[in-house]
Amino acid sequence: MNRGRIALVSVGIVLMLYGGWLVIRDNDPLQLAPWVLGPVFIHDAILAPIALGLVWLGHRVLPRYAQAPALVALVVCGALTAVAGSVLTRAGARPDNPSLLDRNYIAGWFAAIALTLVVAAIATGVNRRRSLSAVRST
Repeated sequence: MNRGRIALVSVGIVLMLYGGWLVIRDNDPLQLAPWVLGPVFIHDAILAPIALGLVWLGHRVLPRYAQAPALVALVVCGALTAVAGSVLTRAGARPDNPSLLDRNYIAGWFAAIALTLVVAAIATGVNRRRSLSAVRST
């Protein structure tokens, strides 16, 4: 590893340690535990097994040309849902401040998911056409 990378990694580690120290210094560790351990539990106990099950099922059910687009669509839809989770549930909305969460986030989420599925369908069609033309040329 060259010196520039070593310096960059070192600065990153120092900044992470400093940030962790600030969090522990300014907060009660017992109050932080649900926020730190909760997402790990949700991911490892719920989301990862569901994703792995869907990938396994897709591998068994879908034709080969559709597997990669379906997997990418699954990952993108999962990430979109994780990022949009707090606004979809309207966490933090307050009646005394109507400017908070003032959009139709559910419609935006549906539009993003629909666009992802359309792109996956197009990629599946392209992959199918390529696989058919490869079979014909042999």
